[in-house]
Amino acid sequence: MTLPYKCVFFVYQGITIRNDKIAMSNMVNVYFFGKKYSVPGDLTIMTAMEYAGYTLKRGCGCRHGFCGACATIYRIKGCNELKTCLACQTQVQEGMYVA
Repeated sequence: MTLPYKCVFFVYQGITIRNDKIAMSNMVNVYFFGKKYSVPGDLTIMTAMEYAGYTLKRGCGCRHGFCGACATIYRIKGCNELKTCLACQTQVQEGMYVA
C-alpha cells in the first residue's frame, strides 16, 4: 500500500523549495496564532510557519540560533506548561500552540 503524497512549494531564505516526497503520515497538527495547520513533522517552527503561508519579516535573525531573535513561547495541547525555545532550532510537535 502506498501513502498519498503532497507536492509542496515554500520559500526558505529566499529560495523556493519543492518537495514532492512528504508523506501525509508524517504531517503534524500545529496552531499558529489560533489557526490549525497541518505541516511536515520534520520542520522547525520557523520553517513550518513559512510552510503554512506566513511571511517572516521580523524576529527571524540569523536562522541558526546564534542571535536569539526568534525566541518563542509555546505549549503542547493538553499541557498547561509554557515552554521557551528558539523557533529556528525547535522541531514542531503534534498539538503545538505557538503565539
